[in-house]
Amino acid sequence: MYNICMNFKVYINYVKLFFSAKWRFELPKKNKYLVFDGNYNPFTKCVNVNDITVLYRRGEEINIPILLKCIFFLNLNSLEYFKLFIKCVSPKFILTAFDY
Repeated sequence: MYNICMNFKVYINYVKLFFSAKWRFELPKKNKYLVFDGNYNPFTKCVNVNDITVLYRRGEEINIPILLKCIFFLNLNSLEYFKLFIKCVSPKFILTAFDY
């Protein structure tokens, strides 16, 4: 019973995240750089902003065409979403400010 309740809570959190996020209806544009996580982006000081595409990993923004591709391939999880997003942008460099 406990496991079922926990799974239900996880799905409720995904639904809340889906409706609270900003939705993008166009595919991400191809760029030289992809910044992983839009919450903290120190790279705008040293890289041209027009050459950056941001992959929001905390649910601030959801790209609907990428999400639909994940559903179409029956692989709806965050890792597959990130892989398809990166494949669509096809960056030369992936930048992140995480240090762990």
